[in-house]
Amino acid sequence: IVTQTITVAIGQVLPRGAVMGRTNMGTYVLSQTSATDGSSEPLVVLADNIDTTSCEEQAVCYLSGQFDISALHFGEGHTPESAAHSLRRLNIY
Repeated sequence: IVTQTITVAIGQVLPRGAVMGRTNMGTYVLSQTSATDGSSEPLVVLADNIDTTSCEEQAVCYLSGQFDISALHFGEGHTPESAAHSLRRLNIY
């Protein structure tokens, strides 16, 4: 497992295992297929619950590793099957 600290964008309450994408601004949000801010491609898995309701927060994420697919949380439009290709290229299984 490889981890990294990321900046999670304001306005989210996310559980551990959330599959995140990176916005054009460099912050991370729950990846959704309809996103137009660059975050539609899944890139990382959130390591802990986080609440950014009032401000951006730093959080640890997984850059690679093997996970229980049923413990991952996908944004709108993503499924384990649809995200698998992007995640496997990053060594997230």
